[in-house]
Amino acid sequence: MGEVFENFFDSLCQHAPKFIEVQGALRTNGEVQRNQLITISEHMYQFSNTIRKSWGHCAQEFYVKWLEMRSDNTLSHSTIEQMEGFVDGFRARGRGSERLSYAEGEIRGFGAKFLLDVFLLDVNVSKEDDLKIIESVSEFVNWNTALRKCSHLDRHHNEVDFELSDEDFELILNFLNQQDFDILLPRIAKGSLICQAIANGKVSNSEGETLSDIFSMISNRIDKVCEDSETSSLKVYEQRLRNLVWGPSNYQRDEVFIREAADALTENKITAFYGLGGVGKTALAQKLMFDIINNREPYTHIVTHSSKVGSDQKEINTIGLEERGLLVETDERVSVMDTALINDRGMRVIGGLRNLLLKIYKEATGERGDNFGDTLLQKKVFTELKKPENKILIILSLFILSCDQSNINKTKELNFQLENRYKNTGFALISDENLSNIKKLELRSLKIYHKSLKKRSMVKITNPTNGKYLIAEVKSNKVKFSNFYNSVLSLRIAEELELDLSEPYIEIISISKNSTFIAKKAKIFDEERNVAQKAPVDGIHIKEL
Repeated sequence: MGEVFENFFDSLCQHAPKFIEVQGALRTNGEVQRNQLITISEHMYQFSNTIRKSWGHCAQEFYVKWLEMRSDNTLSHSTIEQMEGFVDGFRARGRGSERLSYAEGEIRGFGAKFLLDVFLLDVNVSKEDDLKIIESVSEFVNWNTALRKCSHLDRHHNEVDFELSDEDFELILNFLNQQDFDILLPRIAKGSLICQAIANGKVSNSEGETLSDIFSMISNRIDKVCEDSETSSLKVYEQRLRNLVWGPSNYQRDEVFIREAADALTENKITAFYGLGGVGKTALAQKLMFDIINNREPYTHIVTHSSKVGSDQKEINTIGLEERGLLVETDERVSVMDTALINDRGMRVIGGLRNLLLKIYKEATGERGDNFGDTLLQKKVFTELKKPENKILIILSLFILSCDQSNINKTKELNFQLENRYKNTGFALISDENLSNIKKLELRSLKIYHKSLKKRSMVKITNPTNGKYLIAEVKSNKVKFSNFYNSVLSLRIAEELELDLSEPYIEIISISKNSTFIAKKAKIFDEERNVAQKAPVDGIHIKEL
């Protein structure tokens, strides 16, 4: 259909459903008032501006085609007179908004049926489609002026001498207060796109797609994105968040910290929060989710995948010790996440990448992908994620000691093999208050000293006795200690792996940084929080893809 058409189509699909939600929010307490338009939603602006551009494109194409058609002997005398009047008037105006304003008034006066009759003399359309097309084109012609004025609110708001007239505001408010807005806006989008298809000469009986084919394609996609908004996962998670006993509305943390975390999420495609259990990682994620839902920007869908929900890991009780005890189940009272656990031959296990991709595919399409093979499923998910109407926030909440490490590299193929570079089994030295003559590691850090591995390299440390392991970072290779020990570990590592402190026997394997979710850039945040256990969140890691 052409790049211009596709760009308009993508933009309308992306912003129409959110514009409908924004209009509903504006009308929560009654009709939209002028003081509510001091600033406008990005979705409202983008949809309006796309319609403005689409109208400008169509008006210019109508003018050119009518120039060509004035000598058509098959047209009636009155039709030719109307066309000549429009051409002369359009030509007499200057460029830009003056021509658009003139075209809006004249074409609105002609009516949608006149436009379609003139341009589609040799095109057969079913009666049912004909009525729907006329209806959609009529709404586009009737409301494009109001939408053009909407776009001006944002496009020109920084200009010193810019001011919309009272008449313009009334036009905008009349549009925003339409009772059937959720029906009206999709029709405007369809009318805009079908006018472009007609003006660009894409409709024919003999070659290419018919008008009915094109209108069906447009309608199906516009209707789907707008219907999806009605059952949007944003609404589902909004309700879940409001149902929490202790949720984002109770959230207490330094505002600067929250803002920096939100900025990290905006600026980077992967943002990871890590730290001890109970310090508020999940609460912070739910607070950011809550703000995203309230703004309806920039995400259109949410997918969650938690190894905690339904597991025996439990949560530190921040609700009431008398009511539920020190630890509580991770359920809908304390978390909004969907579980990552699946049943495999009677056992509860953490679902892997396929399980997550199935969730994403169902969220994006509303359909199940169980019958797809792994390769086909990946392709279908990546195809959906490229669509502008599918901006999906994926939230993973994983218990790190039970997770496989995923190898993320710059190739298109996914590789999940752990990369072995160095392997050693032996005794470690534990850095605690009894250790002397060696610079101590922070007690709660996940860092080690090693003699040969490079600083900041990543290692997998395993307790061979119980199989527990974790990922740590080499802090330095210049610290001197006995060659009897293969490394110096923090006390936290020893505790989490449940090492025998008298004989801390471990296996160390070096791994590529690409094989972990630890990021290239990290920032440590000082914070205050009101949770059951006071302990520092280790930081927010950010990975730029």
